[in-house]
Amino acid sequence: MGSPRFKPGVAPSPGWDSHPPSTAVVGGAATLTVPGAGGSTLSQAPDYPAALRNIAQACSDQLAACRAETAVDWAHLSPAALMEPGQRTGQYRLGTDELLLDAHGDSTISTEDLAVALLDEAERPTHHQMSSPPRTDLRPGWLSVTSGHYPIRHAGLVRACTADRRPVVWICQSCAVEHAQAVEVCAICADERQYVPATGQQWTTLDELAASGHQTRVRELEPNLFGLTVEPQVGIGQQAHLVRTPAGNLLWDPTGYLDEPAVRRVRELGEVAAIVASHPHMFGVQVEWSQALGGVPVLVAEPDLQWILRPDPVIRSWAGTLEVVPGLTLVQVGGHYPGSAVAHWAAGAGGNGVLLGGDTIQSNPDRTTVTFMRSYPNRIPLSAAVVDRITRAVQVFTFDRLYDNFGHTIDTDARAAVRRSADRYIAWVRGDFDHLT
Repeated sequence: MGSPRFKPGVAPSPGWDSHPPSTAVVGGAATLTVPGAGGSTLSQAPDYPAALRNIAQACSDQLAACRAETAVDWAHLSPAALMEPGQRTGQYRLGTDELLLDAHGDSTISTEDLAVALLDEAERPTHHQMSSPPRTDLRPGWLSVTSGHYPIRHAGLVRACTADRRPVVWICQSCAVEHAQAVEVCAICADERQYVPATGQQWTTLDELAASGHQTRVRELEPNLFGLTVEPQVGIGQQAHLVRTPAGNLLWDPTGYLDEPAVRRVRELGEVAAIVASHPHMFGVQVEWSQALGGVPVLVAEPDLQWILRPDPVIRSWAGTLEVVPGLTLVQVGGHYPGSAVAHWAAGAGGNGVLLGGDTIQSNPDRTTVTFMRSYPNRIPLSAAVVDRITRAVQVFTFDRLYDNFGHTIDTDARAAVRRSADRYIAWVRGDFDHLT
């Protein structure tokens, strides 16, 4: 592809001796070195598909031809390991001769964004002088470009491009729920159960959070139960839970940020069978977690499907009661949201049972009682009838311990604590204690 400095079929104007004709060449990822592989290229990996080796050799020969060229100013672009049709975002990242990876270890770009990067280089050539280092002040996203220029002034060769692209995931700074688009206002925060901060709607991305030092922490809470938190806090700041069972694991109330160490640790703890949020405030970056874990199903209660702001094929609906794996049961009890749910883990608390209440049933600071609300930040209560319904729905299970979504726990006798708390709540809203006010 010719740049504006070279139009095919048009004779060069005087002075072109110092600016030779230019071209941009799209190669392949096979010639890029793999991070942490000691300089080995992608095509030298032991598991590189044999069926692709001839193509890889052609890419290598193409790059060698560019390097040998002395009459044309060239830029050689190597796309990511996976290039396929997708969304045009116009965002990409540039590198040199190393395969670019994202936080999940993936190397991808859409053909649409590769075309944008190629046209950007053709219209505004920036990779054409060996004496100039590759730019590092480019737009966020994923793509890499390297180039050569005649006459060569340096002994080494700076290589062109690796393109690595994933769609930008927009994250609401207030609730940390992922969005496909950065809309004017987050629908979840605009609802009466949440709020838009006085500073207005603000958006962030996984890259921005990583750059500002956010980290996902994973710690054991009890045997086969792990808590995941993000530091510094992102959005509402929930504690996610990972429950391990012999038949598969459950990731409950996923965080609004994830990083490679956390994904690696979750993988080490066993295969995740499902990702489930107790309600829309806890959606976090659930699709991003799913993709990082290999396409794990994201289960969303049917009444709450309307709150999904990043649609994806991994999302599946459920309703009522669902046993995700033996001994791990989801129950849609409603209340906070119509689809609000709890998860019962029969083997938890040493076999005495654990209830993951989210904030469907939230532990109080006294660590002996719980409460129920339509909106916690805006102090909107539920009716006596709804609280009784929620309580009856969980009383069919045996559980000695309860975890909410903010690190608060009722360590023992939690089942009785829920019933006792519900009775107290109902009595207050019924007016039994008006004489005390």
